[in-house]
Amino acid sequence: MATFLTKLFKPKWQSKHTPTRLEAVKALDANDEEQHQALLSIAAKDTSTDVRKAALERINLTDALIDLHKSANEELQKAIEERLYALASAQSLTLFDLIVDSALLTDMIVRSDKPDVFINGLARIEDPKALLNIALNSKTSKIRCAAAELIETEEQLNELTQAAKSKDKSVYQIAKLKLSNIKSQIKTQESRLADIEQTLISIQEHAQTENTKLYDAKLETLSARWQKLKEYATETQVQKFNSAFDICRQKQADIQARQNLAENEEQRLRTGGDEQEATLQTLSDTLQRFRTLAASPQEVSALDALIKTQETRWLEATKMSKVGKAQQKHYQLLIGELKNYLRSLKSLAEATRQLAELSAALAQKTATPAELLKHTQQLQKLVNKIAWPDDYQKPEQLKIAAKALGHSEDIKQALNKNTKELSQKISSLLEKLDRALDDKHIKQSAKTLKEIQGLLSQLDSKTIDRFQNQLSLRMKQLNDLRDWQGFAASPRQVALCETMEKLAEQHLDPQAKADKIKAMQKEWKTLGGAANQEIWERFKLAADKAYEPCKAYFEEQKRLKASNLERRKTLIEQLAGFIEGNDWSAADWKAVERIEQQAKAEWKAAFPVDFKANKAQQTQFNELLAKLDQYLDGEREANLVLKTQIVTAAEDLIEHEDLDHAINEAKSLQRRWQNIGITKHKQDRALWKKFRAACDQIFARREQAKDSRKQEIEAAIGQTEAFLLALESLTAELGEKTSEELKQALTDYRKQFKQLPTLPKNKADSTQQRFEKAVALIKQQRNTLENQRRRAQWLQVQQKAKLCRQLHAGEIDSQRASAGEFDSEFDGEAEAIDSPLQKDLKSVWISLKAGALKSEFVHDDTDARAHCIRCEIATGIDSPDSDKELRMQLQVSRLSEGMSSFSESQSREEQLSELLADWYQKVGLSLKDYAPLETRIQRCIDALFG
Repeated sequence: MATFLTKLFKPKWQSKHTPTRLEAVKALDANDEEQHQALLSIAAKDTSTDVRKAALERINLTDALIDLHKSANEELQKAIEERLYALASAQSLTLFDLIVDSALLTDMIVRSDKPDVFINGLARIEDPKALLNIALNSKTSKIRCAAAELIETEEQLNELTQAAKSKDKSVYQIAKLKLSNIKSQIKTQESRLADIEQTLISIQEHAQTENTKLYDAKLETLSARWQKLKEYATETQVQKFNSAFDICRQKQADIQARQNLAENEEQRLRTGGDEQEATLQTLSDTLQRFRTLAASPQEVSALDALIKTQETRWLEATKMSKVGKAQQKHYQLLIGELKNYLRSLKSLAEATRQLAELSAALAQKTATPAELLKHTQQLQKLVNKIAWPDDYQKPEQLKIAAKALGHSEDIKQALNKNTKELSQKISSLLEKLDRALDDKHIKQSAKTLKEIQGLLSQLDSKTIDRFQNQLSLRMKQLNDLRDWQGFAASPRQVALCETMEKLAEQHLDPQAKADKIKAMQKEWKTLGGAANQEIWERFKLAADKAYEPCKAYFEEQKRLKASNLERRKTLIEQLAGFIEGNDWSAADWKAVERIEQQAKAEWKAAFPVDFKANKAQQTQFNELLAKLDQYLDGEREANLVLKTQIVTAAEDLIEHEDLDHAINEAKSLQRRWQNIGITKHKQDRALWKKFRAACDQIFARREQAKDSRKQEIEAAIGQTEAFLLALESLTAELGEKTSEELKQALTDYRKQFKQLPTLPKNKADSTQQRFEKAVALIKQQRNTLENQRRRAQWLQVQQKAKLCRQLHAGEIDSQRASAGEFDSEFDGEAEAIDSPLQKDLKSVWISLKAGALKSEFVHDDTDARAHCIRCEIATGIDSPDSDKELRMQLQVSRLSEGMSSFSESQSREEQLSELLADWYQKVGLSLKDYAPLETRIQRCIDALFG
């Protein structure tokens, strides 16, 4: 047979005539190795493009086609690619399954104008360079964008961004966004790593710190922060954190233990603190009592015992509890003052008799002036020795002595004061004393009080008593103020000294330093000055030292003021020259306005200046600015008119019927507004608000139109979504539908799909994809149901054909058959069989029963085998080895005839159905001979309808 084929085809393949070669190529079988090699040679070398294309149509091996593609020209490459498409489709494969050559696949994708063929398989391309090539060079935007979405490396994305920036905006935006995401991820990762490192540093520092303030809260914060970062940390970092955290936990426990111990100790010492307060209160109450009620000389022993008792009590209390510096100071002031009072009381007790004698001697009217002077001096000396505290109520003995001293005839004659005048002066001094007390001026208050007391000594006892009642409350207020001042002023003065000394060492802004010095000096004065001269000298020395650097600063300020005066003088000359020399008929008004603003700024910058020296210059500068404003205001008014006209025009456009025209006009007005020159700011802002409001209303109409369109689109999307959901719900119930129901559903849904409203492109694309996917599922189910129907048909046909063949082979009694005994079995359930086929089979059965079967319905073994092979060819499955030669003869015969027994438009199922209908109407062999052929026929049925 091979020799025969060689003789038959070799001359035609090598013919010089193109039509002959073309016909010969169509007759070659790619399944034959020798003919396959011939096809490869023709496809690679033939001089005719049409012949080479015809050879390509006969080649079924993917690898061979890929090899040819490498050396082919562009036209043939397209033909090879079309052949590859066809092979993939015939095998229900994608090109990505069929072609493993990445370079070829990339080249095909780049040149293809069929994006849907490749779109779903792009993800299987792993070579980033290939994806980059596709993203930059593919014919269709859809493929370019899809390839760009698949590129992941920063290097490739950078290259894509640079190449697509001015070439493909969609690809550029995708690459830019992915790069941004990568950078964001890197930034997030770096930030997270930094947070991890910082948290580790913080926890380690926390583990080593000795600062226990808010220790627990900081530890909990670090722990919470770590919980968010832990999953991103390395094992080493986790171990570091856990190690430091364990140390912190131990330290936390130690801190808690110390706190518990401190609380217990504080509880133990609290009693001691209460005793300290009680001691201070006792001392303070005792002194307060003596301020209002004088102690008698007989109370010396009791007061002495009280002092000793409170000293002992204080010592015991301070052993149990630590005493503060301020508390200790307060105690020392109180106990010291009480001891001074005790000394005065002791002195009074010792001098009581002598005080009475001298007071009585001064009261005698018979005494000579010399005796009065002598007794006065002795009494005064004795009073001074007693040194009764001024702030405390005087005992009766001292009052009598003071009265005796005050009512001495010599003193009265020397002072020669009228009681009424003294009373008025005392009343005035009382008012002055009230003001000083309200302002907490202790020195002034004490001085005024002393003046009042001096004047009181010149009055009679009745008047003294009247004023004394008014004076007692004020004396108590002064004493309270002294108590506070004695307790607070001295420590605060020492503190001011220390602060001033520190200030002297600090390098601060001189003005700020001088302000601090003045503030502290003012505070010093409010404290009433220092009783201790040494403290005052310390404070003054520190203040002088601190102020020393400020002197140079203020000297520099003086020089700076002189320099600024010169700068302002120059500025005045330049501004005057500009006003006089400028051509105001063709002025650059914006430049003039800038010059005015710059002049004001420079004038303001030339500061500080001496106020008096600057007064004349300021007047001159103001006059120049006023003159400049006269020119500017004229231009501003003219421009204001133009802007007012624009506002009016914009307001007229608000209700304009043609929205597009109104928007374009509004934009034009905005450009005109920008081109108008200077205006006064306040008026310009008012007009701008009106103009902006008018434009906003115009553009709001556009937004309303957009919103309306958006609502229409949303309604359309909603309608489309409802349609798709209904369609997709059908795909979930395909098993419950018949083939006819599915056919009708496809028809109905296609009509509805065409009637759907128009959608935006991106939404329309996704809708189209969902629709096609659902339709494909329905069609697939319908094909499945149709194949099941056909399979059921052929099973029934087989039963009828078997009865016919049994009757023809004599395995059924012909007389019984003729009598109709087997008719019911033959008719059976024929619902699934098509009416023409049912009629043909019935005709064969009747002919067999009548013994009048035509010869065309009888075949022999060769015909039966050939028919079986034709079924296998139509199905696309192999025949047994024993029939290989017969199968080749049948194929060659068909090629030689230049025609096919089947229409090229017929599907495999249609071809097989036609052959099966003919097969089951034939008889002639025994059932034994039919058995292996029926098995092969059944394989064909199973292959297409299984």
